[in-house]
Amino acid sequence: MGLELKAVSQILDFDFFIPFYQRGYRWDRRQVEDLLNDIYDFSQKKEKKGFYCLQPIVVRPDGANRYRVIDGQQRLTTLYIILKYLEEARKIIFSDDRVFKLEYETRKDSQSFLQDDLSKGVNRQNPDFYYMSKAYQTIKEWFENKKINKADFFFKCFIKI
Repeated sequence: MGLELKAVSQILDFDFFIPFYQRGYRWDRRQVEDLLNDIYDFSQKKEKKGFYCLQPIVVRPDGANRYRVIDGQQRLTTLYIILKYLEEARKIIFSDDRVFKLEYETRKDSQSFLQDDLSKGVNRQNPDFYYMSKAYQTIKEWFENKKINKADFFFKCFIKI
């Protein structure tokens, strides 16, 4: 099987399974901001050649629209958190609530935490929830400080490019 490039908008209906050997989510402010800045900077280029590519997220098919994550769980989880922050914009553009699913083999509560509890402030219940909620806060602050319109960002960065 070869390399297959996908836009974020093409994976919104996928399910990703994070196996037990993947470490917990541990991205900090700098890594989250670096990803946001990188995506945003690319979207602002006048002459875009090709499209923006994250570092690879390596997956193995595990059923229809279901993939086992081999590498890239940190990036994929951060992308999910960004998309959750942009939920209102996604609903405007897609008229629904599409976002890919993340299932963690050993951290079962992480899926429901990501779906329901990210915006409730910093959660210190366990290290994964702490870093996930801190990432959400970082994303919120990044958008507020830069005064970036969520719908514009979502369209330019995840749909158009």
